[in-house]
Amino acid sequence: MELSDLLIRLRKRTVAIDQAMFVAPAGGGVLPPDPQAQVAAVEDELALEIGPAEWAELERLAADPVPGRPLPRVLLVILARRALAAGDAKLAMRHGLAALAREQRDLAAQDVYLKAREAAGEGPGPVDPRGRFCAKPWRELELRPDLSGHACCPSWLAVPIGRADGAEGAAFWNSEAARAIRRSVLDGSFTWCSRLHCPHIAAEKLPRREEVTDPELAGIIRDERTEVAAGPRRVLLNYDRSCNLACPSCRRERIVADQEERERLDAVADRVVLPLLEDAKLVKATGSGDPFASAHFRRLLKRLDRARYPRLRLQLQTNGLLCDERAWQELDLEGRVEALWVSIDAAEADTYAVIRKHGDWQRLRENLDFMAVLKRRGGVKDWRLDFVVQARNYREMPAAADLARALGADGIHFHMIRNWGTFTPQAFREHLIAAPDHAEHQAFLAVLRDPALAWAGVDWSDLTPLRQRALTAAAKAA
Repeated sequence: MELSDLLIRLRKRTVAIDQAMFVAPAGGGVLPPDPQAQVAAVEDELALEIGPAEWAELERLAADPVPGRPLPRVLLVILARRALAAGDAKLAMRHGLAALAREQRDLAAQDVYLKAREAAGEGPGPVDPRGRFCAKPWRELELRPDLSGHACCPSWLAVPIGRADGAEGAAFWNSEAARAIRRSVLDGSFTWCSRLHCPHIAAEKLPRREEVTDPELAGIIRDERTEVAAGPRRVLLNYDRSCNLACPSCRRERIVADQEERERLDAVADRVVLPLLEDAKLVKATGSGDPFASAHFRRLLKRLDRARYPRLRLQLQTNGLLCDERAWQELDLEGRVEALWVSIDAAEADTYAVIRKHGDWQRLRENLDFMAVLKRRGGVKDWRLDFVVQARNYREMPAAADLARALGADGIHFHMIRNWGTFTPQAFREHLIAAPDHAEHQAFLAVLRDPALAWAGVDWSDLTPLRQRALTAAAKAA
């Protein structure tokens, strides 16, 4: 068999796998496939088609790829699985990371990378969530920029359950895909959930089924209900990407919706979003841009008036540059904000200027002082700083934690950088300080042991396993 023909076929197969997993379920909420079974099927086919000489040549191509012609991602995952089975955990980890640098949502790549990392002694393996329960698929809905709906954060559970602009309107909340995801939680497989990115799974924070005391959730577990009569309790509005910044970890340039786009989003909000919020207790805006920089979200926040939505509380995620006293009063936010999360990603002005492109450190600090006043007077319940950890800023994590404490924030949330399509695979590897083969990885682990990060207000999120590894290594060396 000509390897060139094989590679073309595997590239098409990779596209088809992604289509079935990340695109097709949004169109009517059709049932997503099992990601592990998909890769296993391709691996079984190759085992019948090619021999040792071809496998050796594929390994050579993986080690020294032709510029502009990377190996198909599904092949990298299979090579990782083969290396792990042969006992070469380091090689398996490299192949797994190469696949994840292309597509962070690839669950088969995540699985083999975590298993290889454990086998190489570089960190824990995938957590087994059997016997645990997660309420998110029954209570949460996230809307993304393509208006696809998700039963959880798409970084943690990437399969969509429908579309907010589809013909079925809000009914996609109980689509076939939504029910399948809920069923996977009930049977303990968590088939489409990320063991790498979900902080609740990675940190083993999900409650055991027998520990669930909420009467409604206990009834869902007992009766194995996959359909939900009421709408979501929490709705995350992450579909307008408008923002006043162009952070390299998020986008290549500033994005602002034009009038035509705003009118389209306004129409979807009136037809689908506002009705969905009638049963909601929490609404979040926004993980896709900035709520204060979005004309659409500012309009929507004004429509969520106290009279019509008396029980509704707001969660605002912002870069903080436009969150000042004037905006707070204009949007009538006092006392209605359950949580205010502010992305800073740095603790020094020079680093901030690079990581938060178009940002203004001095203005941010002034607005953080305003938020500190808000917190003290009860204008916001929970106030947190957020920090995307990467090679450029990991040394400032302790200073950022100190800043949060000094301001009187409730905490600081660290999570690892992800590739949202803004980096080439090689460039992303340079930023991914969590990778065990990164040149500064050991220095990163040393930072994780800094006494300033022992503060109870630090939320380690998906860094929890790395933090534990850093502390364990220090304890053994002592």
